[in-house]
Amino acid sequence: MFIVVILDDMSPKSKENVRQLLEKRAGATPEKTFLFSEADGREWTYREFDSAVNRVANMLRANGILKGDVVSLLLPNSGEYIIAYFACWKIGALAGPVNSLLKKEEIEWVVGNSEAKLMLVGSEYASRVGSYSSVPPASAGGTAPDTKSTPLSPGTRPTADAGGTDLSYRVIATYPSGPKQILLSGWALGAEKIEGKAALVEFTIGKGKIILFGFRPQYRGQSLATFPLLFNSIAR
Repeated sequence: MFIVVILDDMSPKSKENVRQLLEKRAGATPEKTFLFSEADGREWTYREFDSAVNRVANMLRANGILKGDVVSLLLPNSGEYIIAYFACWKIGALAGPVNSLLKKEEIEWVVGNSEAKLMLVGSEYASRVGSYSSVPPASAGGTAPDTKSTPLSPGTRPTADAGGTDLSYRVIATYPSGPKQILLSGWALGAEKIEGKAALVEFTIGKGKIILFGFRPQYRGQSLATFPLLFNSIAR
C-alpha cells in the first residue's frame, strides 16, 4: 500500500494548525485532489477529505474524546487511516497507531501503555481486540467512513471549543517541479500529482515532533543519502 498525501502550497513555516490548514484549502480549492491511494485507485478531493474527517471527528467527540486524549488506531493501510489521523488532529486528540502485526497480548500492552481513551478498530482486526481491554473500541463504518460508498454531506465541522491540535511545521524538502525529474531511473505512478509538493515535513507538537516522509528513505532503490534523514528523525 502506498498513499500519497498532496500537501499543497505549504510555506516553509506556518503558525496555522493542521485543522486550519485543511479547512482553508478545502474552502479555497474544494475540487482539487488531496489524497490518492495507488493500491485501489481511490482519490479524495479537499472537500471530500475534509467532509470525511469531520464525520470521524464528530464520532470521536460523541464518544467523549476531548483535546489531549489518546485514540488508538488499529486500522489497515488505507485512505481511511489518514482520515482517522486527521480527525484526531482536528479535535486536538493524539493519534496512537497500533501495529497490526502485533499479537493480542502485545496490542493490549501498547494500548494500555499509551493510556488511550478509545480505539478505532478495523473490522478485520476486531477478533484480536475482543474484550480484554477497558478501552472501548469504536466503529466508524468498518474502519472509518468510506467517502466513495457513503453519500457525501458537508460533514458538520466539530465545535470550535474542541480546538485543533496546535502544530507548527517546516518543509524540509520538496519534489522537483518536473515529473521526469522526480525519478532519475525506474518508474513512478502519478508522478505529476506530487511535482513541486512537499516531500519531507517536520511538525512540532508541544515538546514533540512528527516527521512526515512522502517517500520511503529505507527502500533499496533510494540513494544512500536518504538514510540519514530516517536515522536523524528517529534520533531527534
